Amino acid sequence: MDQQTLYKNETEMRQHQAAISHLAQNLHASEVGVKPLYELILARFNRTARIREFLSVLVSRRVKDRLQERSKGEDQPMSDFEGKRSHGNDL
Repeated sequence: MDQQTLYKNETEMRQHQAAISHLAQNLHASEVGVKPLYELILARFNRTARIREFLSVLVSRRVKDRLQERSKGEDQPMSDFEGKRSHGNDL
């Protein structure tokens, strides 16, 4: 999904970029590694979100959970996590 449709405006884009940076720092991961999963989950939440102010909090929590699952379990590729739960916002 391109950034134009993923983010409604520049302010929202900066908010999500800050969330990605914060996640990467806290999880000792690279932003390049966190961003694709973050944007995938954000795109799914965007479909049904009515109130956008808390999307970064919700998406960050989902990303953190997924990356922690990944580090605990087998070394599954990220694509395995992307397909596990594909029902609406149940990421």
